[in-house]
Amino acid sequence: MQARILELARQGFDDAEIANTLTQEGHRSPRRNYVPVRTVQIVRQRHRVLQDGVATRARHIAGWLPVTATAKRLGV
Repeated sequence: MQARILELARQGFDDAEIANTLTQEGHRSPRRNYVPVRTVQIVRQRHRVLQDGVATRARHIAGWLPVTATAKRLGV
């Protein structure tokens, strides 16, 4: 299953698509009847296979100041 995750990730599929594909192919989690998206993400990240252009978290939230801007305004 790990090799299949890496193969699909390198082909450009996102984690949810990979999880659905693996579930349809008959793979499953030991505790569930499907492959969780988080399992795919963990395997992919452990092997340093990154997703193209997808940030793992937002770099800036509209209406909020980043830490550096807050520190500058406070004079810290």
